[in-house]
Amino acid sequence: MSTSSEDSSRPGKSKVLLLAGAKWVSTARLVLALASFDCDVELMAPKSHPAIRAGVVKRGYRYDVLRPVESILKAIRASQPDIVIPVDELTVLHLEELRSAAEVSSGEDQEAIRRLLATSGERAETTALGRSRLALLTLAAGLGVATPDTIAVSSPQELAVAVRDLGLPLALKADATFGGRGVRLVATESEAARAWGRLHRASTFLTALRRGIVWHDWSYIREWANGTTRDVAAQRLVRGTERTAMAVAVAGELRAAVCLEVIQTAEYLGPSSVLRIVEDETMMEAIRSVAKGANVSGFCGFDFIVDEATGTPLLIEMNLRPTQLAHLPLGPGRDLVAAYLRGMLGLNVEDRPAATAQDLIALFPQELLRDADSEWTLKAYHDVPWDVPELVREALDRNVPEVIAADKRYGARG
Repeated sequence: MSTSSEDSSRPGKSKVLLLAGAKWVSTARLVLALASFDCDVELMAPKSHPAIRAGVVKRGYRYDVLRPVESILKAIRASQPDIVIPVDELTVLHLEELRSAAEVSSGEDQEAIRRLLATSGERAETTALGRSRLALLTLAAGLGVATPDTIAVSSPQELAVAVRDLGLPLALKADATFGGRGVRLVATESEAARAWGRLHRASTFLTALRRGIVWHDWSYIREWANGTTRDVAAQRLVRGTERTAMAVAVAGELRAAVCLEVIQTAEYLGPSSVLRIVEDETMMEAIRSVAKGANVSGFCGFDFIVDEATGTPLLIEMNLRPTQLAHLPLGPGRDLVAAYLRGMLGLNVEDRPAATAQDLIALFPQELLRDADSEWTLKAYHDVPWDVPELVREALDRNVPEVIAADKRYGARG
């Protein structure tokens, strides 16, 4: 991978290595934010990643979808970073594989890898909670955090029990998925059986090929080759409004967090495209409790559904990575990048001025791709990186799947 900046880092600067398996524009925004604090930012990513358009990546390393762990190890050895940040679910899982391998290996090199991963917040118990929805919700419930009723479903027999106990309709959610792709809402027993089979079994070669061509996500080829199956959980369907939170924690202590209400999603059961900043102490207390209980260090995100019957925010998911707006400064105590650099690297940096005084934010390019005539891009603060026109063009030129309008009647998503 070529870069658009010099390859060597200057002495005395903190070097941050971002690990990307997907071509998300949000990664480019995080690169720019880290560079604004005078960090040397390096990137392991697929070819032609939009972050290269940001113009500040010091050095790039190629991500090999069929040998991802080897890609990360090669990048770490070449970069010698102070810290690594996985920016999507793929690299979170790959980093977990690397840590597991390093724990059973000997040698000075492996010890250095273990130290780096520990510094970066990679811990077995934490990653397991981020990967397993059921494990996370079990921990949360034990801490007094409100959660939807959830049951593990590892067989057709357990599915029948879940349908009986939770009722229909219900949500089926596969672990280690993102962007709503591992969620199915089912209204009948036959729908539940078909959906469980598709979520649980390994991808076929044709399915993996189609996802690579349509979604530009070739990780399913590795899943097909390995015959990987997924754990699935059944969750009582809660009707209500979606909320989310982005945060930074260090050794379980919350350092910064922002609560947001989902106003619009980019597609049905998909990621957010318009958000509103909200004050919600119940959500904040839940985040504090779970971050501490899971011993989280680094960027993280939490998804909630506000039960329309009770008004209670129910925790449904945790992501151990920077979320879509993690780059955006929103005022004192709400600059996640500054909080990360202070807490994880010990840098003496201050929060940046808020990018906007508005509480309504339209995400770029998600909302514009959903609807080129969206009223939200005029009513809200539209988070467009106007100072990097190459990145704007790259984001709008990318091929995306057909967008399906979000149905807000169904609240639980993954």
